[in-house]
Amino acid sequence: MSSCFYTNRFNHHNRALRSKSVSNNKLANVHSKWYRARWLLLLVFVGGYLATFSIFEPIALEYLVFTIISIFACSLLLTRLNPPLVNKLPIWIILAVFILAFYIKFYLMVWNPDIMPLGLFRRLQWIIKSPEILLNTYATMTYAFVTFCLTSWWLLVYKKIPRFRSFKREINYRRIFPVLMWLIPFLMIVTTLVMYVTGISRMAAESVYLPFHLAGWIFYIRTTLIPVLLLLLIWCSDKAGSRKHLILGILLLFLHGLSDMLLRSSRGSLLMMFIMLMLLFIVTRQITKQRIRLFAIILLMTMLLWPVISAYRYIRAGSYSVSIGDSLSESINSISSYGSISVSETFSEAIKSVLFRFVGVDSLLPIVESGIQPLGVDAFNISVTKFVTVEVFGFSPDAPVAVAPSLPGWFYIVGGNYLVIAGMFCFVLFIWVTWRTLLKSRLRCLPVAQTLFLFFVFRISSSGTLGSLYLKILVIGGSVTVCEWIVRTIGTASVSKNVGISGSKGLRDASGAM
Repeated sequence: MSSCFYTNRFNHHNRALRSKSVSNNKLANVHSKWYRARWLLLLVFVGGYLATFSIFEPIALEYLVFTIISIFACSLLLTRLNPPLVNKLPIWIILAVFILAFYIKFYLMVWNPDIMPLGLFRRLQWIIKSPEILLNTYATMTYAFVTFCLTSWWLLVYKKIPRFRSFKREINYRRIFPVLMWLIPFLMIVTTLVMYVTGISRMAAESVYLPFHLAGWIFYIRTTLIPVLLLLLIWCSDKAGSRKHLILGILLLFLHGLSDMLLRSSRGSLLMMFIMLMLLFIVTRQITKQRIRLFAIILLMTMLLWPVISAYRYIRAGSYSVSIGDSLSESINSISSYGSISVSETFSEAIKSVLFRFVGVDSLLPIVESGIQPLGVDAFNISVTKFVTVEVFGFSPDAPVAVAPSLPGWFYIVGGNYLVIAGMFCFVLFIWVTWRTLLKSRLRCLPVAQTLFLFFVFRISSSGTLGSLYLKILVIGGSVTVCEWIVRTIGTASVSKNVGISGSKGLRDASGAM
């Protein structure tokens, strides 16, 4: 009887191992297909060239040479962008910004100039009619992209993965919930009231200054600290397996993004919040189909709200006395009055607007076309973003507008194509060294710190607003320090084995639910 019992138990154990092995093999095959699909990125260059080469007939050879160089550099980089994904995320993010904000937008603008929204892009309508200007801009793009690819290829030769550092004391994630559940709403309510009353950081409106740098404090608490604390809550919920707190954290993130959209008249606030959330899920390897659907819904909602918030921004910019409710109602009425616009046209305009929301070649083209001499050392005495806004795009110095130059555009304004090459090399080196240092750190809230750094890489590589970079780094460091202090002082406690097992089970349940 005993022999039969152990035989059945042994067979059951073998079946479980085989089932787990089959599941792991399926997962490995899925990941392998995704990584093989990265080579499809080369089709962007091939398809873009075939769609636009006729525009460059007088200088077709130069355009072909730059395209071939771009394809070769991208192919070289892709040979090193193999698994694991998380360890190479900064390189992937910069590559995605180049492909989307520079090459895809360049090919689309040249192939169909009518695709550009109105507003800041009116000037581009006649700039892109000059093959010489287009080629010069494409050359600057190529210098920046090739430098990025070669530098990344060189840095990725070091394949050793930093080991996960174990800690003497485990983290009791559930003890962190009560602190975050009163701290986050408190900060959200206070900053909402202050921003509503004072109008801090309102888009398309004059800047508001408060004593003791309170405007800056409120802005960075609102745009950095609160989202990071929300990510900490969501991460702790995932680790503790608390589905209730996980859903509550996502709802608070949604509410914060939506309120920020209304307070600051920012069309992309909600989308930016959920980009941070998806980065957290990627870093923690907790991506599920439900969470991908959630991000798709937020993207769809952003596109639907884009024309409404655009009208809402100009209504609020016209008068500080108009309330949020009245402005929103008026903007909805103004959009609904265009009854002849179909749903497909609305989506088409929204997609174009979201695409052009990511700064890239649309800023680089006017910079190259302007023919302005590089600023050199004068860049330390002025704001490059303000210089581009006034001298390149022609806005009044008093206008409440700021045009981001893009990362290659910033380097080009300061030092021409030579600095584009040298600057991209230094930028990629700095990002990679910082990322590797972060992976080796002993931070308890490491996934949250990684997410915030990756979002920083995304924003800087797109916008190129390198002015006051030290302040952005201080804000990131301060926000991570707050999270680390909360985890170390409140969450660090002796956790029994039973709690650890239940937490692991709950993590699987929460992941499946979301």
